[in-house]
Amino acid sequence: MHKEIVIILDDIRSCYNVGSIFRTADAAGAHEIALCGITPYPRVPGDTRSERVIENNTKMIHKTALDAENSVKFQHFHTVLDAIKYYADKKYQIVALENKVEGTANIFTFKPEKNIALVVGSETEGIDPQVINMCDATIEIPMHGIKNSLNVSVATGIALYVLSQAKDLG
Repeated sequence: MHKEIVIILDDIRSCYNVGSIFRTADAAGAHEIALCGITPYPRVPGDTRSERVIENNTKMIHKTALDAENSVKFQHFHTVLDAIKYYADKKYQIVALENKVEGTANIFTFKPEKNIALVVGSETEGIDPQVINMCDATIEIPMHGIKNSLNVSVATGIALYVLSQAKDLG
């Protein structure tokens, strides 16, 4: 059975990381992206942000998305909690991508139960513990070097490809 993957971006600061995630989401066949909190997003109908912010965000996201921002469905949520509730109500399994959390599953052995909403956190702070507690599962990419994390767009890319293989097997 084929399962959908949506990506929930929580307070990602960099337009370039957002654009890169759009591009990878398109390539990996992600269903949708939820842009939450301060995460920048491209122009939307009825946009109430200042024109300067809209133009800058749209231009910078496009630089790395290369039109994927036009091929991947997206929506903005004021908070990550709103997005989690939205996808939980649609019966998605809410999965946090975070390391150093007790009970975290290795991404390479994780078996999704149903459609997945993958929560990815801030470049510097990761995912808030309150948000992790709202998730059905937490997965991590094993780290072998002296660094304990990857760039958010790189980690999201790895996760999308691993989960896109697992989603057809579950």
